[in-house]
Amino acid sequence: MMDLQKPGLFVQTGPSTPRDAHHDWDEEARKLFQRLNIDAGGGRDKYRNVDAVYCHPTTGAKLFIGNQTAARSESVLVGEAIFHVVNCQDASSANFFEGDPRFHYRRFPVSHWWQHDGMDAPDGVLKFFEDGCHAWIADALAGGHNVMVHCLAGAHRAGTTGVSFMMRAAPPRPSFVFSFFRSRGFVGEGRFDTATAIKLAKFQRPIVDPFGQLHELLMRLEAAYTAKGRPPVAPNADEPSS
Repeated sequence: MMDLQKPGLFVQTGPSTPRDAHHDWDEEARKLFQRLNIDAGGGRDKYRNVDAVYCHPTTGAKLFIGNQTAARSESVLVGEAIFHVVNCQDASSANFFEGDPRFHYRRFPVSHWWQHDGMDAPDGVLKFFEDGCHAWIADALAGGHNVMVHCLAGAHRAGTTGVSFMMRAAPPRPSFVFSFFRSRGFVGEGRFDTATAIKLAKFQRPIVDPFGQLHELLMRLEAAYTAKGRPPVAPNADEPSS
């Protein structure tokens, strides 16, 4: 299978030392900025404020992963035609244009998933995601509306949320992501598994980095889909591309 990691910008994607329930993900984002030598105010030499990671197969609406700089910039949001925003930070964080009738917000503090009932059972995990943001994102995309999920850096919490939605959806057809990989023999049908969804998201936005308890959550989601009769079908490099 091809290596999708862009050279010179390695970010860990596998599970690492588990974080405790009170892990400070804003601080983790700041450490990531420092590690990549990024100006937290929005420098773009190595790091973009917002990137599209999924395209709806019929409407063409896109799911974006972004950072707080994008979330607070009207010019960025309007420029990308993003008026539906999922805030993956804590409930105390600002929805910057909440008073503007053009914008629609959904809160999804994903790092607090451990506080929800039923997270040890498939039904509970699926309910957490569907009721939390998946159904809302799906409805917006189906209606032709772009959606951005964001946190501070657009790496950990928003990265996890974006990856989780990619795991929900069958590979879109047509799609700028799917077409790229199909043309290179990286193809498959059915729902994305965790590893594939992370690789695809990272190809579009290299700092996407679900790890620790967030990676564990994605693995629970994969297990929940499998338990409900929707096992993932990983891409197969040997499958013909025609």
